[in-house]
Amino acid sequence: MGLARSVDMATPPVLYTALPSNAATPASPAPFVAKEVPQISPYLTAQPAHTAPIIIEKVQNPLCALPKMILGNMSRDGGHLLLESYEARCVPPEVKPYCRPYIGAEDFFNGKRRACLWITDDHAEHAVSIPFIAERLERVRAFRLESQRKTTQKHAETPWRFCELRPPPFSCQSILFVPCVSSENRSYLLVGASMPLNTIISKQFFVFYDAPLWVGALIMSRLHRVWIESVCGKLETRLSYSNTLGWNTFPVPALDDIAKATLTRLTENIFLTQEAHFPKTLAQLYKPDTIPKDLRALHQENDAFLEKLYQTTFALTGADFADDEACRNTLLTLYAQKKANPENPLFL
Repeated sequence: MGLARSVDMATPPVLYTALPSNAATPASPAPFVAKEVPQISPYLTAQPAHTAPIIIEKVQNPLCALPKMILGNMSRDGGHLLLESYEARCVPPEVKPYCRPYIGAEDFFNGKRRACLWITDDHAEHAVSIPFIAERLERVRAFRLESQRKTTQKHAETPWRFCELRPPPFSCQSILFVPCVSSENRSYLLVGASMPLNTIISKQFFVFYDAPLWVGALIMSRLHRVWIESVCGKLETRLSYSNTLGWNTFPVPALDDIAKATLTRLTENIFLTQEAHFPKTLAQLYKPDTIPKDLRALHQENDAFLEKLYQTTFALTGADFADDEACRNTLLTLYAQKKANPENPLFL
């Protein structure tokens, strides 16, 4: 990407699109396609000449009528509040009431099972009287006191608590969660559904409590992956998810009951097909070249349904979703329309 002092350059800007590693040939060895464009937008897309760029701005609540997505629970404990599966099975009986299922990124992608110590303030006095817990809490206290952050040092006074608490409410009927960081090599973003419902979801995820299941189909779509890759940041080359910049700004067409039911069915079928391939983990299932045919077909069905829904609602064509660049431009335009007219009935 180049910079110039003048916007009136004699030579038009050029966009370079990377090709798959196996696309190069002796006749065309370049690993990219070059295309002259009028302007290059901040999201590395073609932009009409002499137009202001569309800039995505963080918002605290979704622009469309989508459920709220929050960050998971942050322990800052040095790992001392966490229990491996074998440790959770072997804890003394008096410790078991303070153990709850726990999910971190490695657990989700690689099929691990862990637990955590979850102690509320009103049970802290009893909990610290248990030697197993007292030893763990002393390690947490020492870890937090060694931190350079004053807020973390302050939490050393309550070593039985996670530093940031966002547990599921007692009335919670469903938990969905999305990894904060995903491999750029996967064609789709993944969504987790938690059972049992008292599971503690770590800060490595964004979480929905009691959200409708159809949101899973939105997040696992090609459209949403393109959106996140375009407007959110990256960790090294991996995709970095953001609720305020990615989820809250995602333009979604109005959904009637039939559309919601279809998206719910697609989400359920993707989850059930993932489970049908047990003991393969999600990391194994979603390797680009070896994703099972039935699982890939379900994702493609989900993509086709959503893209048709966008086309019908917004009077678009297949060309508007022909490739990632077309999807990106289409979604940016829809975002601008929704922001300019928040009450537009074409949007959810």
